[in-house]
Amino acid sequence: MPEKFDAFDEAQIARLCETFVPALPQLAEEAPRTHAFSGRDVHLDRELLQALDRAASPMAVRRLKRFFHGIEQPWVSKAMGGPWKAFSAMTQEERENLLVAFSHSRLPIARRLFQGLKRLSLFLAYGLPEEGAPHPLWPAFDYPGPRLPQDDAWGVVERSNSRESEPPNPTPTWTPCERGEITADVVIVGSGAGGGVVAAQLAQAGLDVLVIEKGEAATAETFRVRELAGMRRFFEKQGSLTTDDLGLIVLAGSVLGGGTTVNWQTCLAPPEAVRRQWASEYGFEEAIDGRLDAAIAAVRERMNIQTDESPANRQNALLEAGCQALGYRCEVIPRNASGCIGAAGRSKCDFCGFGCPHGAKQDTRVTYLADAVAAGARILCRTEAERLRFEGKRATGLDVVIHDESGRHVRRTIRAKSFVLSAGSLHTPTILMRSGYAHPHLGTLYLHPTTAVFGRYAEPVKAWEGVPQSRVCNEFDDLDGAGYGARIECAPAHPGLWGMNLPWESAADHRRLMEQLPYLGNLIVLSRDKRPGRVTLGEDGQPLIEYRLHRDDAQTLLAGVAGALKIERAAGAVELFGPQVNCGAYYPSSSSGEEPGFQSYLERVQSIGLPLNGCGLYSAHQMGTCRLSASRSDGPVRLDGRMHDLADVFVADGSLLPTPPGVNPMLSILGVSHLISERIAEKLLARQPAAR
Repeated sequence: MPEKFDAFDEAQIARLCETFVPALPQLAEEAPRTHAFSGRDVHLDRELLQALDRAASPMAVRRLKRFFHGIEQPWVSKAMGGPWKAFSAMTQEERENLLVAFSHSRLPIARRLFQGLKRLSLFLAYGLPEEGAPHPLWPAFDYPGPRLPQDDAWGVVERSNSRESEPPNPTPTWTPCERGEITADVVIVGSGAGGGVVAAQLAQAGLDVLVIEKGEAATAETFRVRELAGMRRFFEKQGSLTTDDLGLIVLAGSVLGGGTTVNWQTCLAPPEAVRRQWASEYGFEEAIDGRLDAAIAAVRERMNIQTDESPANRQNALLEAGCQALGYRCEVIPRNASGCIGAAGRSKCDFCGFGCPHGAKQDTRVTYLADAVAAGARILCRTEAERLRFEGKRATGLDVVIHDESGRHVRRTIRAKSFVLSAGSLHTPTILMRSGYAHPHLGTLYLHPTTAVFGRYAEPVKAWEGVPQSRVCNEFDDLDGAGYGARIECAPAHPGLWGMNLPWESAADHRRLMEQLPYLGNLIVLSRDKRPGRVTLGEDGQPLIEYRLHRDDAQTLLAGVAGALKIERAAGAVELFGPQVNCGAYYPSSSSGEEPGFQSYLERVQSIGLPLNGCGLYSAHQMGTCRLSASRSDGPVRLDGRMHDLADVFVADGSLLPTPPGVNPMLSILGVSHLISERIAEKLLARQPAAR
């Protein structure tokens, strides 16, 4: 088998797309609204080729080329239980059966290849087009898409022209001179929950602050995008980031404001058991002596974190109802919002995960970064940090690549007295690695591995409408007595996300499920992982995520999965789906009481487990890769935020968290970074009392 080909075969790509998403005239009666649709209607083959060209790593490209070569060998089909035929010579049914055989194979590489192609193809099929006319299936799904002027004909609510409804001006950004030297007292790499807080604190202390951000400076109009465009513009690797084995999908913001711009506004403080662990095992006494509490209180006030704007949309109401029926603990989630709820009592915007065009989400762009700019800070976007320059152990410069709007890539070196790495748990450690820094715990990664169960209801759910997360079930949050467990929440889901995550046992079965899209709801199970993975440098110099779900963490997730399925049933779901590829569906005969069939289904889900690329696994939380610790042997960062071995390099982002908090970590990161920023300001001002 050759190592690689010169290019993907366009005919092969087209056949694959047609296999996943064909027109299905035989479903005219079962799926009358969607049966005629095929990937050709949205030029799926062309879009898939472009997506692979943009986002696939060199290793992924080599694997895919081997796959396309392999399926043209008749012996491969025969070995998978199919006919002695090349893929190109097969009927539609034979091609589908071969893909299903890959998805159920005992070979991890076969499942990996299937999942990678299935996810990308189906996300594109139902998430396209990126711009222009609405998707041909949107009317069938009763899905309005984003609130764009050209969508008015679809009955979408028009944007108000009143001044009160207009978002605040976007945080001003700065463009350096072509040849002039770029200098600052402090350079902050990253603008999310960590970098935003530190920028404001240091600028208000009188330091000359420069924030660099590799993402774009999004505006209100920029946020009025469709699902696919939002993923491509505002997320790492255009939303296609995964672990190295494709076993876990990783969502990480890459835009001004970082994750705070695109997250779902869930603001939960680190639990008491977590804080005690941070103090006892890592010497972080501030976590329990009141100082972290004071920092979190300051953050809550600045970002307007409260429960007044946390109404339950249909999904969250079902979660709450199911918990009440079962006697499970369920709480209202505080959110960083101001003016999010309209006159009708519902969220103004259903696209929180792609930025808030109303300025209601109190992300760092409209809070701490705005404060920093008001105090004189500068922000340089589309600028990627490559490596630090050192004189001995003292950092003196930062090599960056500035990607200007004309498409040019300009390399510059920024000179500063101190540097704060707030690039997130994926990029902060890899910047240090590229700079030659090493530490045994550098890159140790926690992910809050998450899976999902689905329920179909008799009444519409419309998982894309309203506040994305406003309720959390804490019934399973401490399964071992040490604060390790799982929490159950809802996730907003648009057609592309549904398409890639629903089971695909055949094109017809998948289309039948998509036909029911308005009636589908989901519950996500988020676990606090005990066993970390690792971030290393890939062959392209970018973060490579190595993470294998440990059996202990899998058991934690499965306990939460059982609880989530019980909640869906108690809430009235008429059809249930576990998280695995081959778990099948269950049809409850009642929503309460003894039901042997339901117990058997739960046992089946537990017995299957969570096999690699045999279930849906996700992470929107990356933590711990530069954890703070009183002892150098336990972490690369001191309690004051400075690297143990470097004189002028600090860290302030999610990579500082010594262990995962087990809750959505934004408030933990904000609080710890606020605390660290005070320490950084004290040290820097003591060294340069003449700072402006």
